[in-house]
Amino acid sequence: MHRYVLAILMAFATPALAADPAQSPPAAEDPRDLIFDLGAGVGVAPKFPGSSKYTISAFGIFDPQFIRLPFFGVLADGSPSFLSVFPSFNIVGERSVDDAGYLAGIADRDVAVEVGAGVAIEYRMVRAFAEVRYGVTGHEGFVGEVGADLTLNPTDRLEVSFGPRLGFASEAYYETYFDVPVTATQLAAHDAGPGGFKDVGLEAEAILALTEKVRLHGRASWRRLIGEAGDSPIVEAGSKNAFTLGLGLSYRFGFDVFD
Repeated sequence: MHRYVLAILMAFATPALAADPAQSPPAAEDPRDLIFDLGAGVGVAPKFPGSSKYTISAFGIFDPQFIRLPFFGVLADGSPSFLSVFPSFNIVGERSVDDAGYLAGIADRDVAVEVGAGVAIEYRMVRAFAEVRYGVTGHEGFVGEVGADLTLNPTDRLEVSFGPRLGFASEAYYETYFDVPVTATQLAAHDAGPGGFKDVGLEAEAILALTEKVRLHGRASWRRLIGEAGDSPIVEAGSKNAFTLGLGLSYRFGFDVFD
């Protein structure tokens, strides 16, 4: 998806852990109005889409477990639901000729912030989803993905999920990251086309409850650029394959907001 960094706030789309009291959803009679897991981690990912060089970056974790609003009642209680809607965020790092000499003559790219939403359908151990984001800075394109996860609980305190991914993007996104202008001095000019499916891959996540409030998050993914994105000289000079690894900790907070 995009530059293959770990998405900020990706835990929005992660199913809640179950079974053991440390993992069970907050009870509806809990006096607090807002309960959420908040944390951070460190990950390694390619420096930019199509890069063969990797960089270390931080990522955030924010996973709402329980939400109660005046007049609306309980909107989320941490338990799986058949149909859900969630926000989707991502940050794409800047790109410059300093990152790779073959980018000479190609305009630098600023940091991009992508904001959007997704929808998920969950039934027993299987969860399918689709999400779309828009670049509010850095690029003016749409980008997103569809995927499915199989979720397992090997122990009461451990949840493991994994599944396939298919990414897509609009023409504006392709122009930003995969086009090569005639001003390039190291690469041949290239028009990446109107957009479409841009990558395929696999993603896995494991969440371990260390205590009632502290959780350890581990993430790993592989993506391969395909189609016009994969054929870009920028990608050919770098790599079509992208791998990410990340490890983080979160803490569960609870607030009585409306009293």
